[in-house]
Amino acid sequence: RRLSASKELLAGHTALSPLVSLIESLTLQSVQFESFKYAHAGGDKLTLIMKGQARSFASVALQSDVFGNSPFFRDPIFANPNLDAKGQVIFDFSALIDPRLLSYSALIDQLRQENPQP
Repeated sequence: RRLSASKELLAGHTALSPLVSLIESLTLQSVQFESFKYAHAGGDKLTLIMKGQARSFASVALQSDVFGNSPFFRDPIFANPNLDAKGQVIFDFSALIDPRLLSYSALIDQLRQENPQP
């Protein structure tokens, strides 16, 4: 029973480090995110909400394309683009996150494949 309970617990555990790594790898140098919030949206859905700034509207459009091409962001939305006092473009971003990205057991399996034990 304990082993079964442990397996269930690990299978349902969420690991955010792959999400942070994904955002880091997909964010353009001309874009930066200033806030990061996530929330469960029912079932296995996780909503990501961030506020960001970019050097130009073109940078926001390109970032939208990059995130839109990722299989892990579902329904990515860049909203409320505006200029701040310094002339930077500020914007809001939201998306649903594919739950496979956040699977703790998948992360452990990946680490085992990358670092096999002798």
